[in-house]
Amino acid sequence: LPSPGVSGIAIHPTNPDIMYIGTGDSDATDTYGLGVFKTTNGGVDWETTGFIFEDDEESITKVMLHPNNPEIVYASSTDGMWKSTDAGITWYSVLNGRIRDFEFHPENPDIIYAARDRFYVSTDGGEDFEYIDSGLPSPTNIGRIAIAVTPADPSMVYLLMADDSDGGSPESMYSKSS
Repeated sequence: LPSPGVSGIAIHPTNPDIMYIGTGDSDATDTYGLGVFKTTNGGVDWETTGFIFEDDEESITKVMLHPNNPEIVYASSTDGMWKSTDAGITWYSVLNGRIRDFEFHPENPDIIYAARDRFYVSTDGGEDFEYIDSGLPSPTNIGRIAIAVTPADPSMVYLLMADDSDGGSPESMYSKSS
């Protein structure tokens, strides 16, 4: 395996020898990604999955396994959000744009929250996403959204947004829970 940046790691919940990594430095873009790689022997050997970048300026931002079915793998990237239902062999696009973060609802993994410069929600396992703007600032200057959820209160979704117009200074951060 070459020395790519790694911005996402997902470990199989019952077999820790199976891991996925999302390559590339999605924050500083110091290194671009090659796609998603998988190991089935604890990291001794890594293989490409069906998610390989054709463009050499892309990066993976996050990789997660479906909590109830680890054959379903999600990866967000600078080129959208992708889903595999066969443990990474094939992938298809479910949301376009630079996806910065995504999370599963703590009790219902068919509900997925995703963010680029806007906030999206899927209620069907990531097949379709709806743009949510109620109560949120205009996406005009939003440079980044980070998402957090907690099993302590699964009805809440926490968003931390940075205003891109001033470099995301602490004074410009906006948080919203709902």
